[in-house]
Amino acid sequence: MGLDRFKEVNDVYGSEIGDNVLLSVAKRIKNGVRRQDIVCRYGGDEFAILLQNSGIDNAMLVAEKIQSKISLPYVFNELSVEITACIGVAELTSNQPLTASTLISHATHALGSAKKTSPGQIALYNEAIQNAYLQKIHLRDKLKEAIKFQLLSVHYQPIIDSTTSKICKFEALVRWSDSELGAISPAQFIPIAEEFGLIHQIGQFVLEKSCKDLAKIHSQGHTHISISINRSVNEFKASNDQYKQIIHAIEENNLPYDALTIEVTESVAANQYTWQVLGELQKKGVQIALDDFCTGYSSLSHLLKSQVDFVKIDRSFIDTLIDDKKKQAMVKYLVELGDDIGTRLIAEGVEQEEQVSMLKQFGCHNVQGFFYSPAQPISVCLNMLKS
Repeated sequence: MGLDRFKEVNDVYGSEIGDNVLLSVAKRIKNGVRRQDIVCRYGGDEFAILLQNSGIDNAMLVAEKIQSKISLPYVFNELSVEITACIGVAELTSNQPLTASTLISHATHALGSAKKTSPGQIALYNEAIQNAYLQKIHLRDKLKEAIKFQLLSVHYQPIIDSTTSKICKFEALVRWSDSELGAISPAQFIPIAEEFGLIHQIGQFVLEKSCKDLAKIHSQGHTHISISINRSVNEFKASNDQYKQIIHAIEENNLPYDALTIEVTESVAANQYTWQVLGELQKKGVQIALDDFCTGYSSLSHLLKSQVDFVKIDRSFIDTLIDDKKKQAMVKYLVELGDDIGTRLIAEGVEQEEQVSMLKQFGCHNVQGFFYSPAQPISVCLNMLKS
């Protein structure tokens, strides 16, 4: 059993509240099983439960019972925290020569399958899950090769200034095309990179390549252009000094500090160490953008507290903007608030002319999306700037 989005709870409310949630979860699990069953905390936010002399049907009922208990609010003084869990179920029958580690491995694969669907899911181990796991391992090994032999590339999606309708920035996006598998979506390989500890190598490659390409853009006279690069929470670790790496990449290519924007999600920015590093980068002139805005915890409080340079309105807001009056009101408010506190808004995922017109009418500062262009190689981007 794995808790959904537990890291965000830890980041937002602090490790003490996170520990209290884990203790409460453990108590609720114990209350949901029999005396002879075994419960343990298996990892950071994962628990393992061994049901003795129990068939699959009963195990699924127990899983549903535990899940419903865990989804009830956790109240600490005046603070209420809500969380869900995914559960993977595997069975050891008398005719199977399985070891304990294999049984746990099967349950873990089932858990992974449940988490892929949506929060609060239960999955039963089967051959399809095993095959999916093997495919993931194959993709991981392929990704290691791609990193080692520099087979990744970086494309750039233009960000448009709504006032001038000209390109003012690019967002750097990593791309991977494999000789065997063809083009592989970042939505497919980035989670694998996060899971297997490869994300910092990809992030470093994107950082270095982006700065080199930006230097090329500036050398052709487009010195007003800046580039945004994404950073995940797994890249902000003391052993992986982001401040040193980012500043070195900027200075090595003789770029002004404000030519680079670091994009982080709300949950990343909520981490105290991460925000300390971002604050040091801001002091040097590096710009900070809050990505996927309105999709995490305490969005408005983060915006008011963080003093970021840009806020990116998530595409889920833009998709239904035309017909949703509440989202229109929210965008209008964010534009006004941004003007007051010195934060510029970027609307991402824009695909329709009507969306562009509405965002311009609201005063949204920047627009990004397929309406203008998908992410393109640097050569295409240079031609865009010339034309």
